[in-house]
Amino acid sequence: MEKETPRPETSPLNQVPDVPVPVPAVPQQSIPSAETTIPESPPPVEAPATVAAPSPEETNSAADTAAEADSTEAPTQEELGAAFTNDGAQASLDPDSDPRYKNKYAKQHRSDLDRLPDGVEKNYLMDRVFPQMAYYSKASAACKITYHRLTVLCIIFNGIIPFIMLFEEFTYVAPYVKFAVTALSSAAGILTAIVALKRHRELWIQYRTCLEQLKRAVSMYFLGVGDFDCSQKPEERARTLFAVCENILSVEHNQWTELNKEKKDD
Repeated sequence: MEKETPRPETSPLNQVPDVPVPVPAVPQQSIPSAETTIPESPPPVEAPATVAAPSPEETNSAADTAAEADSTEAPTQEELGAAFTNDGAQASLDPDSDPRYKNKYAKQHRSDLDRLPDGVEKNYLMDRVFPQMAYYSKASAACKITYHRLTVLCIIFNGIIPFIMLFEEFTYVAPYVKFAVTALSSAAGILTAIVALKRHRELWIQYRTCLEQLKRAVSMYFLGVGDFDCSQKPEERARTLFAVCENILSVEHNQWTELNKEKKDD
């Protein structure tokens, strides 16, 4: 009989522990099914249909309809008040929105202008007379201020020179005194020449005189006295207003031309 081979004794060192081995997960690929829809192709683009040209009858009817709409929506002659400016532009129906009423003299005579009927006279005052009055007012004020400033400076410079001459006796300030006297004398002479050349005083008086004459003519016109008597016809009063105002402006222009000739001759 065969002898059985003895089994080796198991020891803790010979035992191999059962360690589970991790198995990597295999990703599942999505398989397209037969039910997946395929996008359909876009429908064909249709060519735009040609528009037929309107017939002459349709064109005439459309023009008649537009003309009727314009005639119904256009303001009447009474609403317009026959108010037109010198350049032919239609005046605003609302006096408050009319830029001509921003004039200082138009504001002063606002009540008189409201009583005055819309027409050539009112537009002549607002477009011709009142702007000229505003110009002469600003021009006369500017000439007056300039003339007064230059004249006052000349007086101050000429008055300081004798006072500075008193310090000429002191040796240490004698050179500075001579320099100051020379500078002030030169400045006074230059200012005097400017005043004589620009004629600010003459222009101030001329502009102011023309302004006062226009004020007088406008006041007499609204009051209806003198050359603008209310017993006259409106057409005669209008012609008188035009003649008087234009005569005043013409005289002022001639004086200004003569004054400029004198400047060139000097």
